Amino acid sequence: MGRRHQKNTLDRVFRDVYEQRGSIYADSYQPGIRVYDFPSKGKVVRIKGRLSGDVHHLLSQHEKYFFLCLNYDMSVTKIWEQVFLNLEDTLLIAAELKIKHPYADQLPARMTTDICYIKDGIMHAVAIKTTKDLESERTKEKLTIEGVYWARKKIDWRIVTEKDISRSQAKNLQWLFAGTEIEELVPDETFRHNLIKAFLELYQDYSIPFSKIISHIESRCRLVPGTVLQLYKHLIRTEQISINLMEPINLDEPRKLVTTVCGLKI
Repeated sequence: MGRRHQKNTLDRVFRDVYEQRGSIYADSYQPGIRVYDFPSKGKVVRIKGRLSGDVHHLLSQHEKYFFLCLNYDMSVTKIWEQVFLNLEDTLLIAAELKIKHPYADQLPARMTTDICYIKDGIMHAVAIKTTKDLESERTKEKLTIEGVYWARKKIDWRIVTEKDISRSQAKNLQWLFAGTEIEELVPDETFRHNLIKAFLELYQDYSIPFSKIISHIESRCRLVPGTVLQLYKHLIRTEQISINLMEPINLDEPRKLVTTVCGLKI
């Protein structure tokens, strides 16, 4: 059973501010809202980040898929989720725009932005909604407050819906970066180099099923089961093998594209 929603009280606001929850300026980031702050409906998820090793709290499947795409983008250097907006600022904006500010338990509620991140040195803020969410006039009002808030801070802000997120790409990336690194599985650099050459030679012979390549190399080289699959992922990540990450990965399908063997990255 999920935990009950925590009430919006002055004590809770003080605690959040004191502990710097939801603040992008904190030395150690804590999300303003965590998955166990609400009764679970099976849509919330916690994921360990590649960048910091911290556990990220994501409140919808769409947030999860968008986060996964950011998490494995090498030009992204920082990700925050459930970021609190300054309450004084949002109250002022709401009053100026004559929009009712969100309230909870008879107190003004602190608004949040779903995800903020830094890509190529530039900060971005994102509200992740479904197209159905955007049919609600009240949702549009709150998004208007959020948009003005970030505009005044001169930070790029946008709304992302399920139409902008590739589930296939997110799932492929999650699979691609899962498991033990090949450097740990095959620590000897010379052996690893020869293993890559042997794998690529067999891989480019499209008449050999992928499963046979795996079993043949692991048997001949006496490797731990799963090593060749991790080698395959390594070759994709280092762009020695090209695949379409926008489509579901099917290892049984005929192989389509392989780059040249030159310039091996080990």
